Amino acid sequence: MVKEQTEPQIIILIVNWNNYVDTIACIESLISNSYKNKKIVIIDNGSEDSSLYRIGQWADEREIKHQILSYYHRDDQSFMADDVLITIISLNANRGYAGANNEGIKYALQNNA
Repeated sequence: MVKEQTEPQIIILIVNWNNYVDTIACIESLISNSYKNKKIVIIDNGSEDSSLYRIGQWADEREIKHQILSYYHRDDQSFMADDVLITIISLNANRGYAGANNEGIKYALQNNA
């Protein structure tokens, strides 16, 4: 008898800053990957374009469950629901690549990555 192995949950971090086109292309590539037990966290690094709206609109059009968290309210909403594939954390300012990744890592650890 072969015991079925479950894939460990992974959380993939993407930093976005004023470039929703490339971020959406990256998400599309990740979704097409065959690994099933994954979540995608986009850390929006204080974008001044329409990135949050465009990424949310793209997900809505494809009926992909997602949530957008404000940095100020992130602690109140720190856990993602099982059916949420994409979480967007909206930072209030550009914290640089490392600073944005640090926020994503904190969130991922809170969610048992």
